[in-house]
Amino acid sequence: MYAGTRDETYSRDMIDLKTASEAFKQCMEGSDLLFNNGWRGWPKDANQDNMLSWFADLNEKLMAFAEHHKSTQPHRRKPLAQPDKPILGFAAKRKMDIGFVSDPKANKDSRYHWSQILIPGELKSNPSADTASKAWLDLGRYAREDFHA
Repeated sequence: MYAGTRDETYSRDMIDLKTASEAFKQCMEGSDLLFNNGWRGWPKDANQDNMLSWFADLNEKLMAFAEHHKSTQPHRRKPLAQPDKPILGFAAKRKMDIGFVSDPKANKDSRYHWSQILIPGELKSNPSADTASKAWLDLGRYAREDFHA
């Protein structure tokens, strides 16, 4: 993987990148900041349930920003937290702590085949496990699992 790609080289074809940038700027403005050297409201006890609840709330606020900017994306992506359920159709019996699916009706009981998951995510409760080098290793492992499945 090459990580040195910058600006227009990578992002020129990304739909609504400018809109997303403007929405993020709004997160850093006003008296009720969502982002100020980190995301506001980050749980002090960063256990799985607290993090998933915090992330779902943050996602709703970010979706409100997107609605305000009238993003051209026709489908709403919804976070899906199923840390204890294996992903359907995945050969490796992989579980997904949190991810995004293109289904606005997704809830904790919804089940999706691995091919319907847009972005899988993994929570790290140990800050030392959340480093760039370990993230690259995780991405490589996930890609290998995806291509193997």
